[in-house]
Amino acid sequence: MFRLINQKSAIQWIILILLWGLAEYRIICDSSLIAPDGFPLLYNYLYSFTTQNKIVYAIVLSITLILTIVGLQLYFSKNKFSNKITYLPSVFYLFFLHISGAFKLLSPLIFSNLLIINILLISNVYKRGEKNHYLLLSGIIIGLAVLIDPAMLVLFIFVIVSLLVNSVISFKQIMSTLLGTIIVAIYTVSIFYFTDQLPEMVESFKAIELFALFTEPILLTYQKWIKLGIIILLTIYILAKSTLIAQNKVIEFRKKVFTLTILLVVLFSSISITGLDPVIFSRYLIIPFALLFALAAQYRKNWIVNEIFFVIFCVGLWL
Repeated sequence: MFRLINQKSAIQWIILILLWGLAEYRIICDSSLIAPDGFPLLYNYLYSFTTQNKIVYAIVLSITLILTIVGLQLYFSKNKFSNKITYLPSVFYLFFLHISGAFKLLSPLIFSNLLIINILLISNVYKRGEKNHYLLLSGIIIGLAVLIDPAMLVLFIFVIVSLLVNSVISFKQIMSTLLGTIIVAIYTVSIFYFTDQLPEMVESFKAIELFALFTEPILLTYQKWIKLGIIILLTIYILAKSTLIAQNKVIEFRKKVFTLTILLVVLFSSISITGLDPVIFSRYLIIPFALLFALAAQYRKNWIVNEIFFVIFCVGLWL
């Protein structure tokens, strides 16, 4: 399958249009947002804003999805992961969303994925210009992402480790990123303070179940244990595959691939916040998996193995 769809960009374009059309249909006719519970303050607003009107709901979700797809393609092409035009990142992203059932009950991650892509794009710009205001912007985006989904707090680790890989890190750079997140926190507290809703904000924060993996009992069905095992297996495989692809390339390319593997590992670490439920947790890995599978598809060596692991991963998402 990889060899077939990788031969002609026209085939990829047709598949992308079909997947996108199906996604739009499901957004309009067969989807709903998860009702907020407690903390995600910005998600609370997005939920109330979109669910009041079906047309607004469809427009907001559709724009979010389209921008995420465009961001994926832009990041992939800017880093020259392929020597020819390819739509595989978007094809894999949409396919993984469909097969995981993410369109049936949309989680805050549908918005967070767009912010993850923005951080990846900003990291590209920073590597060229090395101006600290890009890191400040990354911190602001992380702050907004946390207000949508607390598990996105791990993105701060990604920015710092990415800096270590791609440049000489300094205390000033770390503080620039942290300052961006603090600005969002100060602004949020100020709004609730001046509207006399500070107690409500405090109660919302108390609802956060950080490190749920270590504080809640692990109760999984055999099906979920299988799903979790598949996710771990595929994570190990795609990390090893990415390393093999990068090892014979120039240093700059290796850094780019390693940046993606960092994102995968960091998002994998969100399991400590989200808990062990693989149905929820697996969707946090869709962005890096879409990019890394699209990268792996460019290389013909061991393509049969790639397809076998791709099928296994699809089974894991579907379970």
